[in-house]
Amino acid sequence: MKLRIAVIYFAVVTLVAAAMTGFYFVHEDLPKPVRAPTSLILAPVAIVDGACFALGVPGIYGKVVPVFVVNAITAAIACWALTRYVGWWQRRRQARHAKPGASQGHGGM
Repeated sequence: MKLRIAVIYFAVVTLVAAAMTGFYFVHEDLPKPVRAPTSLILAPVAIVDGACFALGVPGIYGKVVPVFVVNAITAAIACWALTRYVGWWQRRRQARHAKPGASQGHGGM
């Protein structure tokens, strides 16, 4: 992977994680009609906190660094999946719009 792409990927993941972490701390102050549908954004933090509770480890609610780390891992997975999906979609479009009999690695005659 080129260095420029890696830096952009890191920057996007960091910005998304920071936004999710900021949203985590303002979420409780939102009105209930807004808070209910947006609570799924915070699901990874709730899952990790539940796992901490099940393992007997202190939870991560209200702690900035662990919440940021969980959000960064979530953002990295989401960005990786999105780049894979975009690549698949581009290959699919190219295959659909390719001319029949065009060079597709069969050698041709």
